[in-house]
Amino acid sequence: MLHRRSTETSAEFTGRPSTRVWADDDTVVKLRPELRLVLDDARRWVDARLEKERALDLYPPRRTWFLRGDGIVEIGVACHRLTPLHLRAFTDLCEVWDAYCVGFSELYLRAADAGWRLDEGLSNFAFDEDGALRYLDDDLYAWDQGVGLEAFLTVLPRRAPWLTAAHGTTLGAALRDQLSERTVAIDAHAVGSALRDRASEFLTALADALTAPRFRQRAVKRESSDEPIVVIADVHANFDALRAVLAEPEVADASRVLLLGDIVGYGPDPDEVVALLAADDRVEALKGNHDLTVEQPELAATYTPEAQWSAQWTRDRLSDPARDWLAALPLELTGDDWLAVHGAPADPSRLNGYVYRMTADDNLARLELDGVDVCFHGNTHVQGVWRRPRRGLPAAFENGPVIEFVQKASALVCPGSVGQPRDGVPGAAYA
Repeated sequence: MLHRRSTETSAEFTGRPSTRVWADDDTVVKLRPELRLVLDDARRWVDARLEKERALDLYPPRRTWFLRGDGIVEIGVACHRLTPLHLRAFTDLCEVWDAYCVGFSELYLRAADAGWRLDEGLSNFAFDEDGALRYLDDDLYAWDQGVGLEAFLTVLPRRAPWLTAAHGTTLGAALRDQLSERTVAIDAHAVGSALRDRASEFLTALADALTAPRFRQRAVKRESSDEPIVVIADVHANFDALRAVLAEPEVADASRVLLLGDIVGYGPDPDEVVALLAADDRVEALKGNHDLTVEQPELAATYTPEAQWSAQWTRDRLSDPARDWLAALPLELTGDDWLAVHGAPADPSRLNGYVYRMTADDNLARLELDGVDVCFHGNTHVQGVWRRPRRGLPAAFENGPVIEFVQKASALVCPGSVGQPRDGVPGAAYA
């Protein structure tokens, strides 16, 4: 049996106070008193509305517009009852955050592409039985060039104070991915600049992800195995150091060598280093920021003058085959329960972030959200592991000859640098 609900007093049924709402456990019916039209006009209104909704594909599939009365009729809509996101416990929202970010970005920008703005509030979205995010508000608004989106994002961390930088990165990256595929006009850099002014870790991370450059390469999935893996990083064109590491007995006997980027840059032997690695079938390499600069020289504009000179010097000394080999490297590698990047998992570019005391917790939160046990990373040139001593505690740094992973908890593992260690310990480092 359907029961009358009020949009003024109900936390679930928000919206126009004049809207009359009836609901039971399965169905919600709404009548719109402001939509009182003669029968022919009402039919034309409903036909036009249905055509728009079908084209946009925003709403739950079990949704029906209807007419009530004779002569002057009222227009209403009936829909399968779903639980709006603002009524879900924050623990539930944490579990579906990735799906929400992808779904919201897709629905919102699909509507924007057609000239419409959705009401961004969490109360206007719900997941259906198939796990797809759906829009619940009956109203569509004229597109406003992203003004409403910026306002929504600004207040979101106040309404959901549990949101972390890792959550912001996920939402920003999802919006960025959708913007890259659509023609809708949003100045992402202007929005990002406004969000950074709000002194919120969530908004700053969201802004960084929203404005991060996009690259062609995608993750390469590797088969997991029980065999030991040697992990090296940051060779930086140091041929002698690389050759010495590869000659170490445990490295020489390994069946796989995982290389975490920055193969060239700074050091004297870029072509020789690439040739040695390219000839070793055991090497599974990914790209670092210095490697990408070979392919995209304009990225060096943000480097120090010395680093810019080094980048140009490196490009001039690389053969065409070496350049092609570097250009073909992916930005990340993944296994069933591990991830490998050059920079940091919370950095959407995978290239430029650093894992250290101020960022370790956010990066671990990113792994925990993604269900990743171990992330291998480089870029810091400091060998060690960041992980939580116990669930809920801040990250702690460990370094030693042997580090055991007994409890199942996410960890950030840096093998140190082969070619340019920066931890005060002389000699090439690897894991």
